[in-house]
Amino acid sequence: MAQVELRPLPFDEAIKFFNAKGYKLSPNSWRDVWAEEHVHAFTVARVTRMDILEDIRQEVQKALEQGTSLGKFKAALSEVLQRKGWLGRERIAPWRLQTIYRTNLQSAYQAGRYKQMLETATTRPWWMYDAVNDSRTRPSHLAHDGVVRHFMHPFWDTWYPPNGFNCRCTVRALSDTEMKRRGLKEETAGTSLKPDEGFSYNPGLVRWQPDLDKYSPFAREALREAARPADMPALCARLTRIREGFRQTGVEASSPPIRLKRDRSTRDNGWAKYVTGEIGLRADIYDEIKAALERGRVSSIGQMNAFKTLVHEMGHHIGAPVDINRYWSDMAYRACGQTINDIWARYALPSFLRALGLRFDLSAALRVRRTHPTGYQIWVERLISILRGAGMDDAEIYDLAAELNFTVEPDEISKRLRDAVRQKAGDRIPPDLDVGKALTEPREYDRWMKALGGD
Repeated sequence: MAQVELRPLPFDEAIKFFNAKGYKLSPNSWRDVWAEEHVHAFTVARVTRMDILEDIRQEVQKALEQGTSLGKFKAALSEVLQRKGWLGRERIAPWRLQTIYRTNLQSAYQAGRYKQMLETATTRPWWMYDAVNDSRTRPSHLAHDGVVRHFMHPFWDTWYPPNGFNCRCTVRALSDTEMKRRGLKEETAGTSLKPDEGFSYNPGLVRWQPDLDKYSPFAREALREAARPADMPALCARLTRIREGFRQTGVEASSPPIRLKRDRSTRDNGWAKYVTGEIGLRADIYDEIKAALERGRVSSIGQMNAFKTLVHEMGHHIGAPVDINRYWSDMAYRACGQTINDIWARYALPSFLRALGLRFDLSAALRVRRTHPTGYQIWVERLISILRGAGMDDAEIYDLAAELNFTVEPDEISKRLRDAVRQKAGDRIPPDLDVGKALTEPREYDRWMKALGGD
């Protein structure tokens, strides 16, 4: 029988991160190559000869690709540096080899890990800071141990590891279910503490930001530009990039650039045209969004409602288009599509605002989840009652709404909703019950609630 040898696989994202670095000579100190420049340039303080820098880089790269231990790294590099006269107190002290090893490998690893975590942020959106918690852990790092923040919280722009030389901190990604099971709560506040000097940046965010097109939707939102959109043209450009993120990951979506229009004639909150990329907003709603962008803050319930309307209309540009003829002739068909999209928009609102870099009151955003001045409010309340009656929690409702909104043909939504409810509630749900009709017909809704054992 053939012998099978198990070997650890190289961390491709970390290797790609390190290989993409250039060179930066640093004759005086590591401070000469500040913060984000470390991401783009491989540097060792006080190294001025390119051949020595190349020797060090090769050993670090070999450590990444082959999983070389610290001991082997130090032995191999010490031999090279000793031979070239660069090992010693006035050149590269032996104790610095551990710092070179750990800092460069940790930066590459964490940048690669950051990329992976972003690509699964749809299902694991909660990130927990994890310090080693021993006698060598710095107090400022230990203070964040076990604290959970949303993956788009600005905290991660500066506090994503490594946060100092030889930093061993990591970040763990958690799902809604894991948060609930472990009794963890989201921390929404920032921090007055700062990482070690020269480490107040996120190597993953800085390094991977130029490659926006390849990321999943939520990752694309997280890799936002440093500056928030301050006016409506900039917002249109940002919405277009977000929409393109869905398209790049295989989700059907509209293709023209997103354009926002101020509509003085409509009585509706807004409208969307899939084939043209347009989003029309009632004049007062448009003005509320514009004012919030100028201030960088959602400062009133009117502005919060306005952004929820924008997210709703944006949802109509993601996923398969509706059959416009059936939309106007079949009320149940219209109700299913609009209600699922509206539920998704309500749950996605906080993430959307974070993606735009806007400050906002989280409690106000959560209030909009319960009620919003729209003609779909009664449909939303009825479907939420049905889903909760089947035993679904908020996380399950959000996941279901996102899945149906983005990956299911509009004429299949009603059936998929019924199947999801029956899967949770069991056979007490008759197969002939229609979700679309339950939203629009009180008698059908009563049948659903009776079957679920509700009032």
